Amino acid sequence: MSTANAAPPITLNETFSFYVPSSNASLIAVCSELSDAVTVKGPQGPATIRAMRDQGWDRTALFDEGGYDPKVAAVDTEAWLDDQARAGADRLLSAGTWVPWDPTGDALVRAIDTEMERLRRWSDASALLAIDHRWLTRAPMKLVEALTGLDRPVSLVLAHPTDPLSATSAVDGLITLVSNVSDVAILRTDHGGLGAIVYGAQHAALGLLGTYRHFVPVGQQGGGKLDDRTARVFIREMLDWFTALTIAGWGALSWDLRCDLTCCDGQRLDRFFDERLEHEAMVHNRTALAYLAEEILSAPRDERRRAFSAMCSQALTRYGAMGKLSMVTKPKPQLVQWAFA
Repeated sequence: MSTANAAPPITLNETFSFYVPSSNASLIAVCSELSDAVTVKGPQGPATIRAMRDQGWDRTALFDEGGYDPKVAAVDTEAWLDDQARAGADRLLSAGTWVPWDPTGDALVRAIDTEMERLRRWSDASALLAIDHRWLTRAPMKLVEALTGLDRPVSLVLAHPTDPLSATSAVDGLITLVSNVSDVAILRTDHGGLGAIVYGAQHAALGLLGTYRHFVPVGQQGGGKLDDRTARVFIREMLDWFTALTIAGWGALSWDLRCDLTCCDGQRLDRFFDERLEHEAMVHNRTALAYLAEEILSAPRDERRRAFSAMCSQALTRYGAMGKLSMVTKPKPQLVQWAFA
């Protein structure tokens, strides 16, 4: 069998989506206006999108059932693929398979065999693998060799307790992968997914929530500032997320904390320390990421790598003493890796 849409999938043509929960139709709708598509999380995703389409919504959607997470109930593969087709998916994705780190490579082979068996009746459906970040840092060529033989698109979710791309050489491993394997998408990722597109990936699904920017393997503890519940804010100039409490603690900077995007209209980002403005912070985040994606993807292909590297290098200059010597902010390893890739 083949996928529902006769036209070539939009999400195999250097695009980005927002990775969103199936429980919030209004968020799906507003995110779809800012991105090429939405990637909807969870088994109820197709039902939510079908209901939205019945009301006239006509944007592009992908679905991540989350079958790589043992906490998600197993689903019938045929039913899951059929549900996506009936919801008008841009392309069909498998329920997903978890690939733990295994230096022998056997776990990777088994996972791919599982995916191929599940999809054998669906000729152009995409395999979906959630991979331990060590496949990128320790054995990227094993990953390349295994995925090259799939002969179908593959979507990857990167797994790590906090930031998969902050691990030493993770960015290099990702670049090796997307430079050598065609039709790769990176789902449930942060803005580093846009870097993956710069180097050859076809799609990236960006999460607006911390738990939607990576997968935490079962048995491991996720990160985050448990003692700081203020809004998380994406700062384009620094290419990273910071809590509103952190931003409010910065002194007078050599650069302005005002945001000139239409969502903020020149207001300062430290205003999000006010918990009443949490919704405005969410609007800022998705708008800022959409503008960043547009800036990157609108650049000519032969200039993207240089432009992205320069963007990351410029971001590094924003770190250090944040207006006073007692407040020093260090860039995350992922940003440093992109700047010197």
